[in-house]
Amino acid sequence: MRAYHLAAFLALGFWQIAPVQITRSPGGRFRLAIAGATGQWEDYQAADIDCYGNQVAPARSSAVGASSYGARADVFLDTSGSRLTLVAGRSAADSSSVGAGPFWGVEAALEGRKLGASVGYRHAGDALLPTYPGSQAGLADLSFALRVGRLDGAHYRAEFRPLSETPSLAGELRVGMGYGQGRQRQVSAFVGLVLGSVESSDDVRAAGFCDLGIPVAPTADLLVRAVFGPGHSNPNWGLGAGLRVNWGR
Repeated sequence: MRAYHLAAFLALGFWQIAPVQITRSPGGRFRLAIAGATGQWEDYQAADIDCYGNQVAPARSSAVGASSYGARADVFLDTSGSRLTLVAGRSAADSSSVGAGPFWGVEAALEGRKLGASVGYRHAGDALLPTYPGSQAGLADLSFALRVGRLDGAHYRAEFRPLSETPSLAGELRVGMGYGQGRQRQVSAFVGLVLGSVESSDDVRAAGFCDLGIPVAPTADLLVRAVFGPGHSNPNWGLGAGLRVNWGR
């Protein structure tokens, strides 16, 4: 079974067992999410080749346990969904070769009716794999997102260095289909493929992921996240959960 097939089945299963009806209600101006995640990545190193093309060491890999926890705050500026976002938390891993430590980021998003985009800054501490020594700063720390389709309906979405309160599941690039990602309160979903470090070119493969938000109270949503893939600088598996509250007008 391919990774994106598993992600789709997980999303459908969570959708069917949602403990509330899928109804829409006006969302608050302010939103705060707190979540944690755990999983396993593969620390992959390509084969070593000398100047004459001879292999001096085979490709090797090892399982690396990784986790993250944090908070995300969203402030919606108007009814269209334009917002300011702040994330902060901490990542941890079982290997010194994998980046870990405190992380934070800020983002501003302009959301039109059928087209939206955002730009932000993400501190390097939340990257699961660190950038190469001596790499240029600046653009490497920026995050971008692009949406095509209705924000509160079905749409296509791409996120480069996504801002997430659980970055150990978010990777460095996510693309897929989303639903209900705006201010309106309803079941929300983001399902697709995630890639690991953009600094690595050594057989990086995509993993499947799904992020779900399920209303469980008048102002609270349950967050459920999962990722599964073949490894090679990407998750083997990961699970996350959290709570999101909404308030204000």
